[in-house]
Amino acid sequence: FSDEGDILQDSEDPDLTYNQLIRPWKSRLCLIYIKHQSILLDLKLIFYTVIAIFSKKMAIKWVVKYPSKRSNFTSRRARDHGKVCS
Repeated sequence: FSDEGDILQDSEDPDLTYNQLIRPWKSRLCLIYIKHQSILLDLKLIFYTVIAIFSKKMAIKWVVKYPSKRSNFTSRRARDHGKVCS
């Protein structure tokens, strides 16, 4: 979320806006990473980070698409494994 500042800039309550818009995505991506962590996923993340430098729109498409493919788990599973996202 390289544009958090832009998202929160005009908000009357930046904390509320962060908790409603940004935090859910960060949490979801973190839980997906915990469940599916692998060298291949790490390489994909590095690749899409580089892509985001040149085409943020393309990288965002992947970020939106990837979790929907992997959303068949609950946050409880990650907690049961003792792994936590920050």
